[in-house]
Amino acid sequence: RTRDGEFLAVEKVESRRDIKVTIEVGERFPTDAPALNRLWSAWTPGANVRPTTAYTQNTLTNPTDIMREEKATRAQGYASVHGEYITNLNVVGVPVFGRDQLPVLGIMVLGMGDDLSADRVELIAELLIAAARQVTVDSGGVVPDDYPPAPRPG
Repeated sequence: RTRDGEFLAVEKVESRRDIKVTIEVGERFPTDAPALNRLWSAWTPGANVRPTTAYTQNTLTNPTDIMREEKATRAQGYASVHGEYITNLNVVGVPVFGRDQLPVLGIMVLGMGDDLSADRVELIAELLIAAARQVTVDSGGVVPDDYPPAPRPG
């Protein structure tokens, strides 16, 4: 997250599919981008920026609904949005934490429709949680005590 509250893409891995969702390194996303905002707000006290932009008819803009999703994000360890930013674009993401146990980076997976359907999100989220824990520790960060454990192999 940048100082002005926007989010900056710092790296990417392209899908091997013929048709893909892609972003460019250096691309910026607004403060109220649904998945990124929810991910940051869930672990950053006082950072609850309520989305004001209805990107699609599915975008949550009601503060009660957003707070419910932020609580769910914190409890499950990942943010997941379906068609809120762009119709049919689904996103799941996890935070990487710094020494202060606050997010310093988000690892996000984007997919169109069935490529990242709701029934696949949990499996992908488990893998992302394990990766986020490892990146946090390897980079000198501290995983919060209430962050979900990495799934067991097998």
